[in-house]
Amino acid sequence: MRTFLSIMILSVFLSVGIAAQNPTRKVLYTLHANERIVSNEHFIQCHADGYRFALVTEDMTTLRNTLVFNGKRIPYGFIIDGGRSYVPAMPTNEYNWNYLGYIDVTEPDGYILHCALKSKRGDGTDKYEYWVNRGGKMDGPYEYVWFDADDDELKSKTYHYVLADRVYDNVDGKVIPSKGIFKMPYYYASVVHNENSEDRNTYISVNGVIEKFFGGYRDLYIKGNNYIVMTKYGWYFNGKKVSSGAKVNHSNVLWNDKGDYAYVHKSDFEYYIVRNGVQINEKGYKEITKLYLTEDGDMAYCYDNKIHLPGMIEDTELKCKYISSFIYCDGGRYALRYVDDNYDRYVKTDKAEYGPYDDIDDLVYGGEYYAFLYKKGDNWYVKTDKMEYGPYNKKQIVFGNSIVYDGKHCVFLYKKGDNWYVKTDKAEYGPYDGYIGDIKIAENGDCYYKVSSQQYCNGKKLENSGRKECNMDVNGHSFYFSYDYDYVVIDGQRFGKAFPFEYRYDKDKNAFVWYCLEGRDLTIYEYALD
Repeated sequence: MRTFLSIMILSVFLSVGIAAQNPTRKVLYTLHANERIVSNEHFIQCHADGYRFALVTEDMTTLRNTLVFNGKRIPYGFIIDGGRSYVPAMPTNEYNWNYLGYIDVTEPDGYILHCALKSKRGDGTDKYEYWVNRGGKMDGPYEYVWFDADDDELKSKTYHYVLADRVYDNVDGKVIPSKGIFKMPYYYASVVHNENSEDRNTYISVNGVIEKFFGGYRDLYIKGNNYIVMTKYGWYFNGKKVSSGAKVNHSNVLWNDKGDYAYVHKSDFEYYIVRNGVQINEKGYKEITKLYLTEDGDMAYCYDNKIHLPGMIEDTELKCKYISSFIYCDGGRYALRYVDDNYDRYVKTDKAEYGPYDDIDDLVYGGEYYAFLYKKGDNWYVKTDKMEYGPYNKKQIVFGNSIVYDGKHCVFLYKKGDNWYVKTDKAEYGPYDGYIGDIKIAENGDCYYKVSSQQYCNGKKLENSGRKECNMDVNGHSFYFSYDYDYVVIDGQRFGKAFPFEYRYDKDKNAFVWYCLEGRDLTIYEYALD
């Protein structure tokens, strides 16, 4: 009898072991009818424990948005003040992130969002009254509200609001007068001032005071306490119009922390330089290669085969046909490329001259170091102040800002047949059959770059959430998925009913964890490893 009982107990334990699930599956949230996940169809945030999460949904019939915070539904619209309905400030298919400013699922009420009461003006146009929901507490009404948060992080508790045409900041629940210079949101002109044409005014907040500039919005540039506003019909320096947009290429507008500004404009096929509103050259130049403005308010530039440097009494003339590029560094350091009357190419710095060459490309200069491509005969070379690489033929070399050099480490590209290679001062990586870009050098000399959309470091693939697949190996176990398939593969076995839009290896649980949307079920899976 005792032996039989022992066998029975053992059978029970074996049965339990056989029935144990791996992976475990838990439904975090079930979408309502006609409801979908928005914000690029992925989580806004999910905590490491797997069960605290936040996301935004949209009712595809009513176009109303809902924040789902740790399973609690928080509509973007509210019913307050005698039953008036509050709805999103803008159409829900545009810039949904503008409504959510802060999210932290580890806090009991860790969210801040805004909504607006929609009504009609006397002329029949829409009018909005803005409110802010801070973890369930309503603040307002305001004339306009927008957040400071980075769209990818949503970490800032700061938001800006407008009352009586003045801007105020709410910083973690404390109201202070707004400081600094920043552009008002694009929609401020249309939803508050009913300006819907391409020529809507540009609005800038300067220490809480709203300034208006006529013309379609282009750009805002800020340096210290000074700013430039570019519009369709001209540009402004610290609120004062200084030139029409037709005459100025904004890439040539320069200014410093002192309040000096300078720019180049063209008139009747001749070029003129203006500094602090005063034109410095009475006679127009045929060409201006590059203009620099120093922090002292002086300028450096090349014009009509002449070099002008800060503090220079008489411009230095080059005996050349034309100057193709000019780089200036503080302290009177400069480098330029030029072609002489015999069509020979040279690189000239404040210390030395290099050449003649048959051709030059991609000049890099940092005051104490330089790098450039040059051609001799049929071959091309990469030259730096420390090394020279080559020869390469015309089909191998890559032109157009292909050299990255910081004075210590050099990176450039070259080709063999249809394949690309990354050459550094330490090693060579390749072959690659896709376009190579986004080249960066770390302080320790590590070389980062992208091949198509895949990120590499020193020839090794890096984890890339933007790619279409994942292949993860942990302790002899493999986790793989591709967006082409509605499941994941673990150790050669298929699991789940959808591809994951977030996944990780949980070290504490020694498990693969992933999240997916299976039908209307937002689901978390955990696969325990041996």
